[in-house]
Parts: sequence; structure tokens; C-alpha cells
Amino acid sequence: MPFAHRTIAALICSLCLVAHPLRAEEAPANLPPADLDTILKNWHEQVSQYQGINASFIQSSYDDVFEVQRMGAGTLKVNRSGEASRVVQGANNQNVRLKNNSKGGPYHLEPAQDETWYWGKRKVIQLNMTDRTFDQIDIPDPKPDAKNSATISSFYIGIIKCMLSHPFLLGMPPEEIKQHYEMSILKQNAEQVRIAFKPKTQQDLLNWSEAELILNLKTYLPYALKIVDPPGTLTTVYLFSEISGTATPEHIPEPDLTGYKSSTPREVTKSRKAKKKENNPAPEQPEPPPSESPSSTPDPQTPSENTTK
Repeated sequence: MPFAHRTIAALICSLCLVAHPLRAEEAPANLPPADLDTILKNWHEQVSQYQGINASFIQSSYDDVFEVQRMGAGTLKVNRSGEASRVVQGANNQNVRLKNNSKGGPYHLEPAQDETWYWGKRKVIQLNMTDRTFDQIDIPDPKPDAKNSATISSFYIGIIKCMLSHPFLLGMPPEEIKQHYEMSILKQNAEQVRIAFKPKTQQDLLNWSEAELILNLKTYLPYALKIVDPPGTLTTVYLFSEISGTATPEHIPEPDLTGYKSSTPREVTKSRKAKKKENNPAPEQPEPPPSESPSSTPDPQTPSENTTK
């Protein structure tokens, strides 16, 4: 069911604009709250039945360094085959409540950057729709004989998981999610639960420092997600609506790059030429034949017989 404007405003205020966490009513006295292990188990079992995630969202980011609040709206698609897309368009709603700085003044409101992200099985593409440029990262196949293959693979997987807000959308097996995150239940009622996450692994710590998630306890699909960057100065909130776990296509096509230019540095072309030269070395030149007489070539250090006496 789509979010009402009142619900969206309340969630934004509770997630970012006040010190205390997201507002969820306490569980009734006659309904004991579920423990974390039960919630993780039910979450994994429920989302395992979904084809993926298909949702609309409102995105709000709060930059505490420059005191800027950026608003956007978009769509997200994630399927089980490892493909996903996220489209964000900037919004400039002047009626939105602004975060205040330490002096009580409001943040400056700006639209979020228009962009599209695509994740394939072997590539990640980012389109900047304002500059009409794109970046593409090819994900290398892991090589068993390469010492750093595990590091390279985990790096790209880390990027993908971070940008998709995984595992906050598709969940993880309980034991696996416990290995990666410190978790605690902050609030819950009969309909929803709010969970706090803190990363344990170094890879996750490079991408974010903490997160909060509101889950629907009937569908175990997210209502809202808040992610804080490693320095703790940039907070991004996603408020999901029209979310479904059964309407995701089996194949998500790559974005159309017509009219876009690559922003990849030209050094890539140079490295490709160097690699081509390395794979196709120039043929060796034959050595010159030896001279007929070793003494026919004068020693530069020895005067010849024709030197004037």
C-alpha cells in the first residue's frame, strides 16, 4: 500500500530529524514481542519465497558537513539471478520539513542527482543523467591461481551489496547475518519491527557505519531504511512504497547508453594497447653476419699504419 504523505513525514522526522530513533508503538501487553532470532528466522523464510524486490521509494539524504538536504524519488528492482537496477530522479518539494543545524537554522534544500544504477552478473553501470555520462566496472572472474582474487571479488561484491542495501532487502540466513552484523531490536508492535545494524567486517565498515530498518512483520518487506556513511556525516533514508516480492522480472535489461559518453580515464586505452603489444611482440631481427677478418676493423684506440709520421 502506498505511503500517505503523513506517514512519510512521520518516518522522515523519526529517522533523521530527531535524536530518538524511528517511532514505532510499543507492543501491547498481551502480545509478547518476538525475539531477534525468531524475527531473523521468519525474515529469511519469508523472503526466500520471493522472486526479488520491486519497489518505488522516496530518498532523502542529509549532509551534515555542508548542511544540505537532498530529495529524490525512484524505483528499485532486484531479482534472484544477480541483476538489479535503481533509478533516482531529483525532487524539489518546498513543503518538506528541513533538518536544522546546531544553530537552529534549516539545511539548504537541493534535488538529488538524477542517476541510474545497473548491476549485472559481470558488470556495474552508473549513468549520470545530468551530465549524460556513464561509468562501467567489469567484475572479473575469480582466478584460483591468483593470490588476490578473493580480495578483488570481495571488493566488487561489497560495492554491489552496499549500493543495493543488501541484505536489508533480500535478507540472509540467520547464522550468516549474525557473522556480519551486530543487531538489536529498537521498537516493535504487531505489524512492524525496527532493527539496528552495525557492521562487523572491514569491508562493510568501509561502506557504512550503521543502519536502521523497519520491516513489515507480515510480509517481511521493508517500510524504511536508514544508512549512515563511515564518517557519520551523511545519512540517507529510503521510504519504500508499492513494494512487491513477486512482480520482479527474471531478466533486468541493461540501460540504453545511446547519447551517453564514458567518463572512464583514457589510461584504460593505453593499458589495452600495452597489453596487445605484450601479447603480440614484434618479430626478432636477425643478427648481422660476422665480418670476414677480425683485424679488418681498426681499433679506435690503436693508430693505423697510414697515420702521418
